[in-house]
Amino acid sequence: MDTTKQNAKQAVALTTILTLFVAGFELLIAFTKYRTGMNFLDLTTYVTQNKYIYFMLLMIANLALFPAAFLLFKTNGISLKNEICSKKTLVKDILYGIIALAGTEIVGLVSILADKGKTEMAYVMTKPSAEIIILWFISLGLVSGIIKEIFFKGLARFFMCRFRNGFLVENATERYLSFRKRYPDLSGRVAQRHIATYLGIAPETLSRIRNSLKE
Repeated sequence: MDTTKQNAKQAVALTTILTLFVAGFELLIAFTKYRTGMNFLDLTTYVTQNKYIYFMLLMIANLALFPAAFLLFKTNGISLKNEICSKKTLVKDILYGIIALAGTEIVGLVSILADKGKTEMAYVMTKPSAEIIILWFISLGLVSGIIKEIFFKGLARFFMCRFRNGFLVENATERYLSFRKRYPDLSGRVAQRHIATYLGIAPETLSRIRNSLKE
């Protein structure tokens, strides 16, 4: 198995374990609270009933798997500082975060309509204490937020979002440069249309890339 496939398998394993670990805990907590007569909406209210345990679990799950993810980046020579916190994408990432937050709030408002389907057996949320708010900020805003950025954006970008023949989807120029580095004797001997097909780009695009690199 080549390095690319090994990296992808590790990335998939890490993100799958993290997702199943947290989601599995949520399901376990919910079903331990099941009582005869409850409907599905009643059951979902118990997923995060004990917020202390839930927020602590999020932090433990992320921190426990972080060393393996960090090692995967390091062994492949990828700088987390330069890539995950890139100045080129920082503003865009913050904007997406704000949009996602707004979307979450909208979904939260819509979910109020579903409250009509709950019975008296549903968990009734109380006003969160200052300790819960602080723990929420630390677990979701800092620990989980930052580390999940590395798990789900970083790992996917570098190890799972691969094009055929092992080239990254996002940048045609990088694919061509990788091709030249990998097969230095072929770039001048193989027809341009064949190289373009191999890289998954149009011949015209490849021509523009080659001309820009000559300048």
